[in-house]
Amino acid sequence: VFHDDFWEKLDGVANAVDNIEARLYIDRRCVFFRKPLIDSGTLGSKGNVQVVVPHTTESYGSSSDPPPKEAHICILHSFPSTIELQIVLKREHCFEGYFVKHPEVTNAFLEQSDYLTSVSQNLKLPTLEILESCILERQHDFKECIVWARLEFEKLFNWKHKQLLYNFPVDFIDSRGAPFWSGSKRPPKIVEFDAKNQLHAKFVVSATFLRAFTLNIIDSEHKPSEFNSQIHAIAEAASQVRIPQWKPKDGIKIETDEKSNTKVVQYSNDDDEKIARIEAKLPKTERITFRANPVEFEKDDDTNFHIDFIHAASNIRANAYGIKPVTQLQSKLIAGRIMPAMITTTALVTGLVCLEIYKLFQTGKTLSSFKNSFVNLTLPLFQQSEPLPPQKLMFRDSEFTLWDRIDIKKGDITLKEFLVHLKENFQMDAQIIGVGTAMIYSIFDKRASQKLPRKLSKLVPEISKITIPENQRYFNVEVTAENTL
Repeated sequence: VFHDDFWEKLDGVANAVDNIEARLYIDRRCVFFRKPLIDSGTLGSKGNVQVVVPHTTESYGSSSDPPPKEAHICILHSFPSTIELQIVLKREHCFEGYFVKHPEVTNAFLEQSDYLTSVSQNLKLPTLEILESCILERQHDFKECIVWARLEFEKLFNWKHKQLLYNFPVDFIDSRGAPFWSGSKRPPKIVEFDAKNQLHAKFVVSATFLRAFTLNIIDSEHKPSEFNSQIHAIAEAASQVRIPQWKPKDGIKIETDEKSNTKVVQYSNDDDEKIARIEAKLPKTERITFRANPVEFEKDDDTNFHIDFIHAASNIRANAYGIKPVTQLQSKLIAGRIMPAMITTTALVTGLVCLEIYKLFQTGKTLSSFKNSFVNLTLPLFQQSEPLPPQKLMFRDSEFTLWDRIDIKKGDITLKEFLVHLKENFQMDAQIIGVGTAMIYSIFDKRASQKLPRKLSKLVPEISKITIPENQRYFNVEVTAENTL
């Protein structure tokens, strides 16, 4: 849809997207086609408008907001204090771990013969444990996935809590002589699985279906038509699973310092032995035709088990720590980072956008004519500022900005014709030529001479392994060259 013809026909762009990646994509396209852009957004009572004008202002991507402060994950793992952090943690570490990262790591191992050699030593054991779970101990039918879900419940909400209390008993005194379990640190309760508990049942049911989908046991991650009749049966089957007896582990280090930036990997002292054992068991990848299905988190589809799993996992743990649980809708809003829209903020931002659009199509407007806006109706706060001009750099004796480029309109030329054009018109001897992430030409390439008579329209897709759409008219070429002047 968004091909060259689409962008060239536009007079300008007014953004209405909800994520940074989409904004940056549209910004790059507007810079390339030199189209004005009015970017705007709302977040509850907050709103902003940024004006991007070719050759006059910087682009949206020229600057970025500082990253938000985040709590140390190692502390959140063992000492949660709020349900919001629990929901984020369960999405990013449990959901993304089980159903996104694990399938991706599995496929990478199966498709790349040298994958394990590229893994750093400190990640070797976690990676091998993923492969052990998804290949050596892979489930082959739906019933086995129920067993897996039940065991994961035990590991997350029973064994993990027992290990924490083994390291730090309820009456534990720290090095300063103060009770360890005080302030924001709360001792967890040991959670025993109960098939009649709705949260427990929701966890094993959603985990079972998602595991079965990621391992290609079922074709869809969505709830089947007979789903409601399966809930009780799955929960009852989970309650019949034989659970191994828990044994405390020595040598486990649990980070307790809230100011520490050290990421602690919680493994026991026999790591090398375990690494060798798993590596010895892994089969030859060429013998395996199986591929896993990574899941893509989607908050707005209530039939896909995603929010079900995150809601159940976070609320079970919240209950264990005496934290007030939330409803499934609240879990959805937090996990999806959803801030409810306010019609008053939207109306105000829309009006500010319209004012800037009027200016874009009036002649004689300078930088000071345009205004970036930020509002916060809660305070209330209304601020406007002049957009920043684009950064100026020097090319030989001429200034240029991000809006400037060298346009070569010579049709479908060969690589050699392109090199000659650069030398004759811009006095540049090209050393490296890239299109996207593909290196099309390098003086250090032994096959460089063979590429010279090839048309760029044939050479680029062949090297980049990307099919060029029929309606694409341009290549965005980056050149590293020596000045021949």
